[in-house]
Amino acid sequence: MVNIFRETYTSLQDNNYGQVIIQKSLRQVIWYWTKYLLILMGIIVLIVIFLLTNKLPQLPKFIDSNLPDAEFRLQDGVFSTTLSQPQITGDSDYSFILDSAATSSALDTYKSGILITSTDLIVKSEDGTFTTQSFKNIPSFATSKLQIKSFVETHLTQIWFGVLAAILIISLFVTALVWTQRFTSMLIWSAIFLFLVKFFIKRSMNFADVLKIVIYASVLPLLFSFILSVSPNPLLDIFNLGLMAYFAFNWIWHLPSITQQPIEPEVLPPPKKRVSHRSAKKTA
Repeated sequence: MVNIFRETYTSLQDNNYGQVIIQKSLRQVIWYWTKYLLILMGIIVLIVIFLLTNKLPQLPKFIDSNLPDAEFRLQDGVFSTTLSQPQITGDSDYSFILDSAATSSALDTYKSGILITSTDLIVKSEDGTFTTQSFKNIPSFATSKLQIKSFVETHLTQIWFGVLAAILIISLFVTALVWTQRFTSMLIWSAIFLFLVKFFIKRSMNFADVLKIVIYASVLPLLFSFILSVSPNPLLDIFNLGLMAYFAFNWIWHLPSITQQPIEPEVLPPPKKRVSHRSAKKTA
């Protein structure tokens, strides 16, 4: 890991590092950038695991303080509870409603929300669309606050491993999604940079070499986007794009010219063979 950081520091300090980059294979360059993405995602996963380990033991106390003291039952696709109804929490933007006798119209006065009736789970999105999930295919069960709290207290280790597995699966999916999205973006920018290089810098380069340089130039913007993700701002995207463009064009600009034809050495005619006077007399 130290070597990859050292290489990044060296590349950003050296205007002529483009010569080193284009000598690498495309596979090496892609793996160099991918390692940074894996490191960043690994840091996020470690932070989430730390929070999970720290907060999970407090879950029984949270259930005791926030879950109503009532019984919940689902029998043959029909949901019932001993809670007084309707139960409404939230505000005008988002609301959670528990009302066995209600219909989807109960969400009309809210921008979005969730409604639980005796037979369905209804979700209203911000765009006004409704999604309904029936309880018919859910196995019957009966539980209460005390049962939930007792289950959590006696199965904390299993819950920890279950949540950990979910975190790892989600992180792998997110990593693959981010990798695909950013690599596609680099392909597009490489095509644009290739056009600019050929018609404005007047340098003959192939697409693979431009792509290698763009990938290397995308490392620092990747690090900045991770650090500044706590407060996303459209200006940061422009800043990262400018940062990538600066390093890419700087490395390309300092590449040795490959458009100039080499000067061929002058070819002199072979020297004439000198004939001695003695040889000439013998011939005569």
